Amino acid sequence: MKHVQAEIISAGTELLLGFTVSSNSSFLSRILAGLGLDVYKHVVVGDNTGRIAHAVRAALRRAHVVVVTGGLGPTLDDVTVDGVAAGLKRTWRFDPFTWSKIERRFRARGIEIIPSMKRQARIIQGAEILPNRVGSAPGQLVRVQKHCVVLLPGVPSEARAMMEDAAQRLKRLLRLPWVIESRDFLVTGLSEPQVEARAEDLLTMGGAVTCGIYACPGSVTLRLTAKARTRQAAVKLMAPFEKKIKSRLGSHLYSADGTPLEQVVGGLLARKRLTLAVAESCTGGLVSSRLTDTPGSSRYLRSSIVAYDNREKIRLLKVPKRLLVRHGAVSADVVKAMAKSARKSAGTDLGLAVTGIAGPTGGSKAKPVGLVYIALDHKNRALCERYHFSGERKDIRDKGVQAALNLVRRALLE
Repeated sequence: MKHVQAEIISAGTELLLGFTVSSNSSFLSRILAGLGLDVYKHVVVGDNTGRIAHAVRAALRRAHVVVVTGGLGPTLDDVTVDGVAAGLKRTWRFDPFTWSKIERRFRARGIEIIPSMKRQARIIQGAEILPNRVGSAPGQLVRVQKHCVVLLPGVPSEARAMMEDAAQRLKRLLRLPWVIESRDFLVTGLSEPQVEARAEDLLTMGGAVTCGIYACPGSVTLRLTAKARTRQAAVKLMAPFEKKIKSRLGSHLYSADGTPLEQVVGGLLARKRLTLAVAESCTGGLVSSRLTDTPGSSRYLRSSIVAYDNREKIRLLKVPKRLLVRHGAVSADVVKAMAKSARKSAGTDLGLAVTGIAGPTGGSKAKPVGLVYIALDHKNRALCERYHFSGERKDIRDKGVQAALNLVRRALLE
């Protein structure tokens, strides 16, 4: 099967200066890859007509599809239409119909109309207009012989919705003869090198089925991707490799379809008709936040207490003062007391607690930064685990949350 290449150009001086991070490139790459396109390059350019024009011309020499995101707004530094038009040696025109739709949207929201807003209705010669169902500025799709240039807004929610709507249109224009099927296998409790060692032969294979590895704090993803003429054929190609992944990762594999850990835990609690109360110190409510990201989590999550200060551990969680004095807040004895109190005060089946030192200060030789204790209390037993995580403060907290959720998962699977 032939390779169809794509490039993404992010326009915005704020991106070059580091004031803003482009999240568009990530989901745009996933959408393009899902169409079977090989994304070979991400380029960032400032709000400059000449540089945008040069970037577009250079990209078209290499790629079949060029996606330009950002710079479609109403201000004078929104020059993407000018830059792309110059790069394609085309003109642009003001489109009254497009402007009437934008104007109606603004007036319906009570927004004052100012002349510069009309800049959002500038359409490149020969472009197909891509409706914006989230914001105001439309996107554009320009055909250049056998190539396509797609212009998207810079606002992530607008760009995502517009690209999802345009994806099948793009596939038909390019006459792509295949489908792409992917599976995400999510792993916790193993580091990226450990996962790589178990799947090294899969990660180095080529052909119609490929495997990639991606890591984030507390979790590793193996992504299996197959390219075939039909979805059924792609699924069939992946089947033997799915079995190998499941066999090699065992209980460390918590999802074979990309379901996040908090949803896996929530599903187990709901199916077993169990309820949970959470007490947090160093994670500051992040465990509860993850759990409540899932709609319907009130079925199993009854209570959440953040007791950051020792006085609040005594007042809210009834942790005996003698335990705090003798063992310190970051200890097995204290975290077990927190979990038990959370369960009993909320009247739940399970109590989960986390305490630790997230840093960058507060550590000692005996209790270094990254030390985290996690406990799960059930009516019949109590589990407690000690971890020493590395990384920045955010990394340590994220890893602590992942380990806490995984402790619940493992306990419910026993």
